[in-house]
Amino acid sequence: MSPSSLIRHNSTWAFDSKLPADWAELVHRLGGGFFHTPLGLRTCATEGEAVFARLIQDNEVVGIALGARVRCRLGGMFGHLYFPTRPAFTDPEMVQGGMARLAMALREWAVAEVWWDGLDLDPVVHHIPRPVRQEYLLDLQEPRDGIADGRGAGWALTQLEGPVAEAALGRVVAAPRPRNALRTSGASPALLQLVAEARSHSPFWGLTTFAVTNDGELLGAALVGRAGRRAYSLFSGATPAGSLLGAPAWLQARLIGLLAEAGCTRYTLGHAPLTAADPTDPAHEVHRSHCGLGARPVPCGGEQWILLAHHMRGHQLFRATS
Repeated sequence: MSPSSLIRHNSTWAFDSKLPADWAELVHRLGGGFFHTPLGLRTCATEGEAVFARLIQDNEVVGIALGARVRCRLGGMFGHLYFPTRPAFTDPEMVQGGMARLAMALREWAVAEVWWDGLDLDPVVHHIPRPVRQEYLLDLQEPRDGIADGRGAGWALTQLEGPVAEAALGRVVAAPRPRNALRTSGASPALLQLVAEARSHSPFWGLTTFAVTNDGELLGAALVGRAGRRAYSLFSGATPAGSLLGAPAWLQARLIGLLAEAGCTRYTLGHAPLTAADPTDPAHEVHRSHCGLGARPVPCGGEQWILLAHHMRGHQLFRATS
């Protein structure tokens, strides 16, 4: 069966600005991840109105996407959309037809431009036209060796919440790194503020801050987003003392076991440049550490859709005259 034949003529994309009541069930059933949730969208889109998109076929939802639309500077309509990740479908063979139908629906909705990010993608399902970095994907269903204990009896893994979590992550972000220490992913002030908010998240998705301590002293921290059976490391790092003691790798090894026990089937450890496999690259230690934990590097990158060329030419003219 061809991919196009899986998308019937009666299928249609529906758009909502409010969270549909069944969204959590759809993310779980379609195998979606953290970036298909409102919380995931907030970690990477600081402005715009949420757009919940559902592909409906024979009265059943067979595809979902979540993005943010930004008001166009040239007019009152919402003409620009950002999606942190590609849609999730019930069948991988629906990708080609489902994306084509989505482009048609967005053009009819007067959307001029779409930016697709490439967060937490399966390269087997989604073609990445222009990879710009790589993520480190771990299959939690594969058997692995047991996790060794910490370097000292006082090492412990804890979960933090609210301002305490924000403070721990802030210390790790601000900490100077010793030479050749494991480099960390970035954590923006907006992301730290999101962590600090005193509110409960949906039981179906969430942000969790994990910390490794030695007799109460903070050595490292990681911020993990989860949804359905997938988890994504948004940030991980260590204090100078923790870097010297190998705390980041120990922390991630513990998280792998914890997430597997919780029913997650895949975990993305983070990202690095495409050149990270080169021993002379500054990010090589990230590559070596993640691969040492059993993760495989997969390409990721964004894509731009120009749906209304005449509108985008207006933007070019505006920039040229401003």
